Amino acid sequence: MMKKKTTTSLLALAFFIIVILIGYLYFHTRYPDISPNVATELSSNVNLSLIKIDQGIDEVVYTYRITNNTPYLIKQNNVYLSFDITEENTVQQNNFKIEGRGNKLNFSPHDTVQLTFIVPKKIMDISKPLLSDQPSLEMKLYLNEVKQDNFFHITLVNKTSQ
Repeated sequence: MMKKKTTTSLLALAFFIIVILIGYLYFHTRYPDISPNVATELSSNVNLSLIKIDQGIDEVVYTYRITNNTPYLIKQNNVYLSFDITEENTVQQNNFKIEGRGNKLNFSPHDTVQLTFIVPKKIMDISKPLLSDQPSLEMKLYLNEVKQDNFFHITLVNKTSQ
């Protein structure tokens, strides 16, 4: 009787270890470890394309498509649109930013998300002489899991305008 109980306990322990091991291997083969060149990978492989610009009465709506062509899971991200400030042959980053709507958590490899940015015309009209013609987009994100070591900040480039 004792031998049967010991065998059952060992089988249960082996099963538990195998389940943990399979879960660990699944996560690590699905999303690779973050490489030292990840910032370059992100800048090159998170693709941005302008879909349309709609002129409303009180706002301008920019719609962009962003595709994750990296092997990484973008766990959490925020995308911001701004217009750089140009003065006397210098360009400065504008601290006034608009966060995109339609974003999602767990942005898997090869997924696409469509974001809209609503820019009030009042702001555009007041600042027009100082603002660049093309908006800039930046993304703040975590890869694979939300922890400080996995936080990145990149500027997105519209691939259709190059």
